[in-house]
Amino acid sequence: MLKSGQGMDGNFVENAANGRSILATYRFVRVAANEGWTLVVRRERDEILHELEQHAWRLLLFGLLFTVSGLIIVVLAARHVTSPIRELANVAQRLAEGELSARMTLAKPHRGDEVATLAAAFNTLAERVETWHATLASEVATRTRELIDHQLQLEEQVEKRTADLSAALAAATQADRAKDAFLANVSHELRTPLNAVIGLAELARPLSRDPRQQDYIDKIGHAGKSLAHLINDLLDLTKIAAGRLKFENIPFSLRGIIERCLSVLMHQVTEKGLTLIESIDPAVPDVLIGDPLRIEQILLNLLGNAIKFTSNGRIELRISVLNTESTRVHLAIDIEDTGLGLSEPEITQLFQPFTQADASMTRKFGGSGLGLAICKHLAEKMNGDICARSQPGSGSTFRVTLWLALGEAPGELAKPGTTLAESALQALPEAYDDARVLVVDDHPINREIVEALLSTVGITPVMANNGQEAVDHLRVSGANAFDLVLMDIQMPVMDGYSATRELRSYSGFEALPIIAMTAHIMEHEISLQRAAGMNDSIGKPFDQPTFYRMLAKWIPVHKQRQAATAMDTLPPATSDQDMPAWPVPGIIDSAAGLARFAGNAARYRHWLRDFADQGRSEVSRIEQAMASGQREQVRQLAHALVGRSGMLGITRAQAFARQVEAAASRDEAADAAIIGLAAAVDEASEQIRRAFGSGTADTPPTLATSLPAGPLPASILALLRRFETADGDSERAIHECLAELGETAWAAPLHASLACVRSFDFDAARRLFPDHETTHTLDERS
Repeated sequence: MLKSGQGMDGNFVENAANGRSILATYRFVRVAANEGWTLVVRRERDEILHELEQHAWRLLLFGLLFTVSGLIIVVLAARHVTSPIRELANVAQRLAEGELSARMTLAKPHRGDEVATLAAAFNTLAERVETWHATLASEVATRTRELIDHQLQLEEQVEKRTADLSAALAAATQADRAKDAFLANVSHELRTPLNAVIGLAELARPLSRDPRQQDYIDKIGHAGKSLAHLINDLLDLTKIAAGRLKFENIPFSLRGIIERCLSVLMHQVTEKGLTLIESIDPAVPDVLIGDPLRIEQILLNLLGNAIKFTSNGRIELRISVLNTESTRVHLAIDIEDTGLGLSEPEITQLFQPFTQADASMTRKFGGSGLGLAICKHLAEKMNGDICARSQPGSGSTFRVTLWLALGEAPGELAKPGTTLAESALQALPEAYDDARVLVVDDHPINREIVEALLSTVGITPVMANNGQEAVDHLRVSGANAFDLVLMDIQMPVMDGYSATRELRSYSGFEALPIIAMTAHIMEHEISLQRAAGMNDSIGKPFDQPTFYRMLAKWIPVHKQRQAATAMDTLPPATSDQDMPAWPVPGIIDSAAGLARFAGNAARYRHWLRDFADQGRSEVSRIEQAMASGQREQVRQLAHALVGRSGMLGITRAQAFARQVEAAASRDEAADAAIIGLAAAVDEASEQIRRAFGSGTADTPPTLATSLPAGPLPASILALLRRFETADGDSERAIHECLAELGETAWAAPLHASLACVRSFDFDAARRLFPDHETTHTLDERS
């Protein structure tokens, strides 16, 4: 211990004897006021540094331990906090994936444990979501079941409605087909007798010398044509209603149509003393594109009405251009008259079907009320319209507006014969040189009438009873043997459709003209004819100009001789001295029957006697077929008898036969009609026998020489077959036989048969060969 001054302390370093450094530290410790002790502590420097180093390591170790402990504590604390959060995120993910039963695992909550509080709230939320989901699923399942039930009900209703609609559609389709069939049948039944009315009136007109009879015949012809016009209007109206009316789109001249219409109607204008004024704007194009037939139909109707309802004054036809575009022109056709005029109420109903301005029973003017309605439909279908303005007593003006395409060159105009008026004025050949026509029809009378029409223009046709005979004959003779085939549609054995299709299937028959000759003229029937391969059709009733225009259209031009109207080719009238004793009037309309045979009394007498011989047997066949329940055979037999008796003018028998046919078609009893038919046939047959005698044919000429013995020559055998079928080509066949056998014993019977055939007595010609019977069938004919 060293004394030192007051407050003195410090340290110093001294060197020991061994050379080591010693750190000395001193401090003054006061004992009294002025006294104290100085404490000195000496230690070696290395020892102090060693202790300090040890202390430093201790501190470092302690620090490391503290740090690790802190980290452990932090990790444990973090795990305590983040583990529930991760679990919460995992549970939330599972809930999002649809595992609604997922929940947080809850430990015993502690005060201030926010994580536990959050987990509990989350579990509560999950439970509510699960509850809401279960409720919603239940409601969805309920609604789904309701929707499924409703869907099933709807499907059942839809299926029922679909079945109802299908049934309704099938019924509508069947009704449409029934309507078409009804219209076709009605058209056929109307046109068949109408054909006789119009055709026979034209044939009978030149046969009469009595002015009163000529007047009656003219009125019959006009009435028949009026009825035919009405039938055409009704068919047009049904086509318009069904949307089946077809329109052409061909080049034509409107001025040409006007000229033809005026030519047709000018005689009516002259008869009534009217003035007809025509005014066509020079701007009206020369060539237009559209349907000339329909435009002409509109003009003829409007002009005809103007003439009908105008007793004096004038009729003016004006055509003007309303608008012109690059490819089309808008035309106005005005027809003005000074006739009766119309009131506003009458104009409003003027274009309705079956409606007329004067609908009273005592109206002065005739007509069905269809013409203007059809004209309006036609104009509208051609992008046009028709209207009228009028005042009572001041005349009327009808305006037709049409949009028509522009044509390019006059050379594109429709050929003559495409319109009604033009066809009536068309020049026709007077006769034909070496023209060959095959007539196919199962009714002999029909064949005879066609043969009469053909004979007036120098054509001797070849006859076939049905389609099979026609096919067989054409296959043997070849496609070039005939210039034209006139084919009936409804025939036994093979109908016209089947025959045409078979012919078209043979090589070389593609170009042979085959014309349907039938009363089936409905649009769908014409389509069937075209589909079968027929080139054209001539509908019944057809007048002579129509028939001869058809011939001129299809027979080659180089076989046509001279040019004259068809009416100039009528057969000459039969003189009173040539007329035989006819049956009494009232039972047989012999005037109409004779006219059907173009005035050929011998031919008409032949078929009357044939009816007297076979009529009762045909009725017996009808009675047998009815008794055995073969209604279709009854219908066919009655239909044949309708045509046969009608063509001969046996009107009562025709009426009863028509009743039988109608009853068989409806599958009804026809006993009363058959009894009436038998009585009418017997009555007519008795009258025929009284007029011509009871024999079945005229007495054949007596031959001075006997026929050669031995087998018949092939040409004679073929000729006899022609006699059996009353073939109109028999005369030509006789000349061929004479060229072959003229120097033999066959010459005498051949010359005798020629006289019989020229009087159309084929039975008498056949009986000239009594010792020879044909044993071969008709299909062997070469």
